[in-house]
Amino acid sequence: MAAGCFVEMAAVPGTRYTIRTGESEVRFVQGKQIYCKIKNPFAKSHIKGHPPEYALFEHVVHNILFPDCRLEFLGIAEELREARMVYSQKAVRSETRPNDGQIADYLKRKLGLKPEGRYGFGNASVFVTDVGQDSDNVLVDDAEQLRFIDPIIGFKPPLLRILDTIWSSENGSEALVGHLLCSQK
Repeated sequence: MAAGCFVEMAAVPGTRYTIRTGESEVRFVQGKQIYCKIKNPFAKSHIKGHPPEYALFEHVVHNILFPDCRLEFLGIAEELREARMVYSQKAVRSETRPNDGQIADYLKRKLGLKPEGRYGFGNASVFVTDVGQDSDNVLVDDAEQLRFIDPIIGFKPPLLRILDTIWSSENGSEALVGHLLCSQK
């Protein structure tokens, strides 16, 4: 499936995963060992602190922070008359979840993110949350490496000001969406 921006829900591959969260429907594609995620940009926007349309930028930040668990943008779908972002992500083989100490150590040592609340970490521009040992968003793979598969990513005021400027500029949102999303191969 190539990114063409609009994706029919029926065309998203995979078998529906057993858990449907408030934010995503997840489908597993057995032959390719990938998950297809159909994400609701409106879900958890109150936690993220940015407008739902800025979900377009979340996967970019996710891929910068966690390149070993890249989200590949497939397009935008519609469900219940609302937009859904469709991504694929390689499956992580794991039977183990890290503890809070391992997660905090990784985020501080590798990414320079400091604790902010019980399950959140951040810097001056972004925060990452929903990554505690009780979450299923961080796994330990077969090579004993931490893999951050689906944390909540939010933007702080300095980055929000930049995104607001781009988004509100004449043709800024259209050009950015076209560049970031629709032109991917």
